[in-house]
Amino acid sequence: RHGLGARVVACVGTVQPRKRVEHVIAAFVQAGLAARGWELAVAGRLRPGYAPPWLTSLPPGVRWLGPLDDQALRALYGAAAIAVSASEYEGFGLTTCEAMASGCAVVAVATSSIPEVVGDAGVLVARSDPALLADALLRLTADPVARTALGAAARARAAGFTWDQTARGTRRVYEEVLACA
Repeated sequence: RHGLGARVVACVGTVQPRKRVEHVIAAFVQAGLAARGWELAVAGRLRPGYAPPWLTSLPPGVRWLGPLDDQALRALYGAAAIAVSASEYEGFGLTTCEAMASGCAVVAVATSSIPEVVGDAGVLVARSDPALLADALLRLTADPVARTALGAAARARAAGFTWDQTARGTRRVYEEVLACA
């Protein structure tokens, strides 16, 4: 539907300042991935009232897909070899976990909840810095064996994040609080 090629890096989530999509775009450009045949597909809804400057002048190899329905989002994750997030704050990191569940190798920032979600099943960088993100992207795009191994580890790790597990954990917390009362 979107005519993406065989080498896709995905960046998914609500587009708003804290997601730092411009850092992902800068990293993609800095790494020279378009010249190596990779595309960066950015997908998500725009936060109302936010109009990022990059939307008017996308660099070569960068595609803006906008908001995607569930089926198209699954297809994007299925097509992507790598998913990247430059956000320095996530309550959980749902899009990172979705990408992992789809078998994408992930690159994300090692802050807030992301290290708990990603663990050792992805590449974590210290901060949302285009140079750090570019280095991680270069390593993964250049090493298909590592990329495949991380994708498999990501899928296995994401399988542990279920709604049943969340409900059981929440119940345990309530039981502990009630036992102390």
